[in-house]
Amino acid sequence: MGLLDRLRRRREKARRKRIDDVCRGWSGKSHWKFFHEVFTELPIHDVCIAGVYLGRDIAYIRDALERARRDDVKIVGVDLFDDVPGADWEESQRDLTWEEAGFGEPPSLEAARANLAKLGFDRGVELHQSSAVDFLRARPESFDLVYIDISHDYESTRDAIQAAMTAVRPTGFLCGDDYSDEGTWGVKRGVLEVFEKPRVFDDWIWLAEASTYKG
Repeated sequence: MGLLDRLRRRREKARRKRIDDVCRGWSGKSHWKFFHEVFTELPIHDVCIAGVYLGRDIAYIRDALERARRDDVKIVGVDLFDDVPGADWEESQRDLTWEEAGFGEPPSLEAARANLAKLGFDRGVELHQSSAVDFLRARPESFDLVYIDISHDYESTRDAIQAAMTAVRPTGFLCGDDYSDEGTWGVKRGVLEVFEKPRVFDDWIWLAEASTYKG
């Protein structure tokens, strides 16, 4: 690896660390690479992030857009933004808060907005407090890409994909992370039931063309 490549990677790592320090979350290097590849290669102008938490994925996307020198992309984020248990939580956790269940700070609309503003990434971003399914069903063919990162159980994944199909344009894409059926999760099953040959990045993030939806 040459000097310029080492410098580029060092700067990229520093940018990602700054975002991670501001925005608590579980997304990491795989998500960073995925978003930077997607927004460099695909003709995407309107994006919906279903599952914002504290803003990390949106910040990753905004960094990708800056690197690609793109200012033509609108990002819409939707989340319950409430301290309620996820549908994929274990039965023993259903009466607990996020802190009590060991997940730390609960999702917060105010915190997500503040985090993105602190990073200078709030431009071109709308945040909405709603269930992802209700929000997507009310936005017919509004987006080129819908990224799903909500509860990871099969039913939530299935319902979110069905709702997203009403909101994504026919030439658009659906994607998400946590591509697994381990434990209480059922993301992989939900995706494979309705899409033909989705692409999978790092065995964790899936991407499907809307046109391959089987219903």
